[in-house]
Amino acid sequence: SWPMAVAQCPLPVITAIGHEIDTSICDLVAHHHCKTPTAAAEFLVERVDMAAERYQAASERLLQVVDEMLAAAHDRLAVSERLHWAAERTLLRSRRDTQHLAGMLHQRVGGRLAGMSDHLGGLRGRLAARTGAAVAAARGRCLALEKELAAAPRRLLQFSNGRVDAAASHLPRAAQRHLDQWSVQLENWSVQTRLLDPVRLLARGYTMTLSAEGALIKKAADLAPGQLITTRFADGQARSIVQPGSGPQKKTTPRPKAKRKQDNLELF
Repeated sequence: SWPMAVAQCPLPVITAIGHEIDTSICDLVAHHHCKTPTAAAEFLVERVDMAAERYQAASERLLQVVDEMLAAAHDRLAVSERLHWAAERTLLRSRRDTQHLAGMLHQRVGGRLAGMSDHLGGLRGRLAARTGAAVAAARGRCLALEKELAAAPRRLLQFSNGRVDAAASHLPRAAQRHLDQWSVQLENWSVQTRLLDPVRLLARGYTMTLSAEGALIKKAADLAPGQLITTRFADGQARSIVQPGSGPQKKTTPRPKAKRKQDNLELF
């Protein structure tokens, strides 16, 4: 039967038999009931537009977050270039200081040999040998110091490159985690939006009473005689005027069933 097929359908079913006074079983078991096929089409178009707007806003926000993360990563990658120039400057200063020290050492040794040559003629041979050994050792130490100073900036640069590579490899995973978190948050917002949708309450039989300005009326004490009010149902709205003597303390009689007239009932 049609009601059983509608109830067992894996997809939400919207019924719109059109201009029927009685409610059919298909209307009761369907996901949503509309008065006419036109109203059903408007209902579907409205829901699709709302979903498209939410997804578009979420996509724009995600793109903005990813752009900000990429910009921050680009700023961090620029540190390697500054470290490279700092290492080059350190290497140049080390070479200049080494040459200066070698020149000073050579001058001091030469001056000392020249001053002692007149007084220690007999010891010139041994002094020359010792001086040569001292110069060779000093030069060896200078060369070792130069090599160590030259290797230190390279090690520092390699260490910095390793940290930059590690940060670059971590960036895609961090971006994916943020995208996953925003996807979960977007789904939660979508669920909350569906649960808080006033149309769901109207579809369950509740109504909303609005003032002429469109403000929601929550208490009967807020009504005044002669005030124009609008009562909104799931399938349309009806306008009425508050009669004198009707208040929250008085028991109201049931209203007769509204007739389908174009002048006192406006459909969505």
